[in-house]
Amino acid sequence: MSMKRIFTLIVCVSTLAAAQDAAKPADQAPPQTAPQTAPQKEQKEQKEQSVGTLHGIFGGKKAKPVVSPEEEAKHKVEKAEIQSQIDALPKQGTPMLDEAGKQMLDPDARPMFNPAPKPLRDKHGEPRLDEHGKLLLQTKDNLGYDEHGKKLKAVKEKEPKKVPVTIEQGTLTVDGWTGKARLNYDIADLKYLYIYAPGIGNTVISGAPFEGAIEQKNAFDGKTLTVSVSEHTLQLASEKPLLHQKHPASAYVRVDREYTMSSRFPVMGYGTLRRPPYAWPGAKAVSTNAPDLPKEVKPTLAAPKPVTIPSAAPNTKPAGAPTPAGAKPGGPGR
Repeated sequence: MSMKRIFTLIVCVSTLAAAQDAAKPADQAPPQTAPQTAPQKEQKEQKEQSVGTLHGIFGGKKAKPVVSPEEEAKHKVEKAEIQSQIDALPKQGTPMLDEAGKQMLDPDARPMFNPAPKPLRDKHGEPRLDEHGKLLLQTKDNLGYDEHGKKLKAVKEKEPKKVPVTIEQGTLTVDGWTGKARLNYDIADLKYLYIYAPGIGNTVISGAPFEGAIEQKNAFDGKTLTVSVSEHTLQLASEKPLLHQKHPASAYVRVDREYTMSSRFPVMGYGTLRRPPYAWPGAKAVSTNAPDLPKEVKPTLAAPKPVTIPSAAPNTKPAGAPTPAGAKPGGPGR
């Protein structure tokens, strides 16, 4: 088909469409809806109200229940009683005691206490009560929920790694001079080691960093522990390795120069405190079996001689004794 015929066909279609538009009436208005009657209007309002109610139930916020003034006043009184029980809880927990029943101290010699009691809450954040209306408290295994309804979980603390130390037939020297000998300690978990020396103070040594301590590398080296305190050198030597490891380890050292003891000689101990009062446990007892002495060198003790005491004669008066009143003098020259 040629281009001329295509153009002629397009012109014809356009002319036919224009003729159809001209044939329609000019003033044609859109159809009008009939006015609603009163029953129809009422049905429409009920339908809109039902749709709004369903929207409020499924998609909107929940409607608050209607509470009478008496119930609201009773709820306020109960809430005030619960709050008074919460306010009456102690702000500090009970003291932490050791196996011997003594107050436990932290490394800085401060008293340790158990956590303060807290109310046990449900998943809505409300305090829980028992059948008698008494406030329930949190336990170690049941922490309940917080005030916002979030589940509380107990934090499991990882047990720190133990550092066993063995000192057998040890010798403590200060600047090369022997201060203590035949030291025997079997420490299951070393926290702090104490070495007191007159004129120096108490040197606190640990295998882990702590506040105020300075690291001294390779201080633990096999069978010896060597630390430097100003111009002094403290060394502990043992017949067996001190730490249960082969490579050298660092020591963290702090000197308490204000601490004094009545001893004129160096003193060694260990404990869990890094500040006074320090613990000074006794060394492990060492049993020695010495051979019995020969008979020829054993001393022979002489038997004690009996001592006789003369008895006084009857009806005799000791010399110088006064004469009773009314008694007649006797004896020679009567």
